[in-house]
Amino acid sequence: MAEELLIDVSPFESRVALVKNGAVEEIHLARSAGYSATGNMYLGKVVRVIPGMQAAFVDIGLERPGFLHASDIARPLVATATGLAKGKKIGIRDLLHDGQELLVQVERDPIGAKGARLTTNLALASKYLVLMPMGDQVGLSQKITDESERARLLKLLRPLAESADMGLIARTISERSAASFLADDFSHLMHRWIRVLKTAEGPKAPRLVFQELPIQTRLVRDLVSSETTSIFVNDAEIFQRLRDYLNQHASHYIDRLRLYTDTQPLFGRHNIEREILAALEPRVRLNSGGTLVIEQTEALTSIDVNTAGFLGRQNLEETAFITNMEAAAVIPRQLRLRNLGGIIVIDFIDMQDAEHQKAVLAKLKEALGRDPAKSQIEGFSFLGLVQLSRK
Repeated sequence: MAEELLIDVSPFESRVALVKNGAVEEIHLARSAGYSATGNMYLGKVVRVIPGMQAAFVDIGLERPGFLHASDIARPLVATATGLAKGKKIGIRDLLHDGQELLVQVERDPIGAKGARLTTNLALASKYLVLMPMGDQVGLSQKITDESERARLLKLLRPLAESADMGLIARTISERSAASFLADDFSHLMHRWIRVLKTAEGPKAPRLVFQELPIQTRLVRDLVSSETTSIFVNDAEIFQRLRDYLNQHASHYIDRLRLYTDTQPLFGRHNIEREILAALEPRVRLNSGGTLVIEQTEALTSIDVNTAGFLGRQNLEETAFITNMEAAAVIPRQLRLRNLGGIIVIDFIDMQDAEHQKAVLAKLKEALGRDPAKSQIEGFSFLGLVQLSRK
């Protein structure tokens, strides 16, 4: 399946699109005036412990203190607290105190009046691996399902993790990757972690000790794979930055990086502007003539499948089946394109044939299997609804 990664840079924003076989799979946008702290690490200072919420507010140098819940405190801190009297339940005050300095990472940017969501379960990601300095487990992406490949990766990663006494996770793209690539990735992550620790030894909190890669570089790291045929970027400075990154970390992809200099806008060449506008609309037209109506609420996202202008050729059951099969193939792409997560409820058109229901579910699972985000799906409920969750 041919892929292209398109990076469109303007004075106002950066936009990145992943295109597979001519269809847009993902769109990422970052405003030039905006700033994302997600993934950044800070030496923070506890400014307030709140036992009633089992949480603390931590000053990390942003406009508002970040929020750290007890459940997001790493194992080493909890282990220290287990020295308390037996039978005593460990509370937030056993783990943290006002004025304490600690390394935290931003899990979610500030929203409205809420500060950033923080964790001390630190993670450093690279192309193939994720280093968990506060952990000790070796894990694999659930997208890697081949048992022999899982065994191979575990055999390669366990000695690396044990040598550092840290946790290590193999990302999906590590599947079938050469052992030398994984070893190089691990070495790079360890050097990065050492730099983080040295930076943290400097002036007192609050201050930034590690900044996540810019969106263009991060998405090249995360999205480029052996299926990627071209990486187009329309900005000479970003092109050079990406070239330097690939030359250092993924030189086997460097010949796929191209500076786009045509007069026609990069996104206009692939009709991506139209896709962006369509992603803002609740109604999606299917090729058959049917439609999806996608509505997002605070609790969940609902997707209603309709035959609309599709009248079918035989009977209502066959019409419903054809429309539902097309919808099952399109819905995962829409979830990825719109970056929708959480609980998703799909109201397929009613079908009486149990084999038709099985076929629709199989098509939905097949399409979800191509999505890097983890998802779980349940069968048709007694109300005829399909519920799934997507991270």
